[in-house]
Amino acid sequence: MVKAVTDQSVIVTVLNGTACSECHAKKVCSAADLKEKEIDVSCDSSGYRPGQYVNVIMKEAQGMKALFFGYIFPLLLVILILVIIFINTSDEVLAALLSLGVLIPYYAGLFYFRDSLKKIFRFELEKIE
Repeated sequence: MVKAVTDQSVIVTVLNGTACSECHAKKVCSAADLKEKEIDVSCDSSGYRPGQYVNVIMKEAQGMKALFFGYIFPLLLVILILVIIFINTSDEVLAALLSLGVLIPYYAGLFYFRDSLKKIFRFELEKIE
């Protein structure tokens, strides 16, 4: 649902929940968590109004790229650092700590370059009639 409209973008609210979020027993069940997220979609905002329902679309190739940067590359990085440190030092604890520790600067770098990544990963809107 469109939350707000600016000159160059549309802010969309997406409800992200588990499959059981509509269950009658959700107040006593810890699995029924419903989270609200906002997506800022850069587009021509004419024709959109707050309260309007839209579909948020991302190209499949961009989804695969996001999967690579978010999960696959960090996994390969952890395994590579683990093997290199273990071969050179034969210390399992040091290798494990350093291989997991490499994730901190990696994800910090992704966070730092988030504005650049927003230009690569673009969402599109489709009006629901």
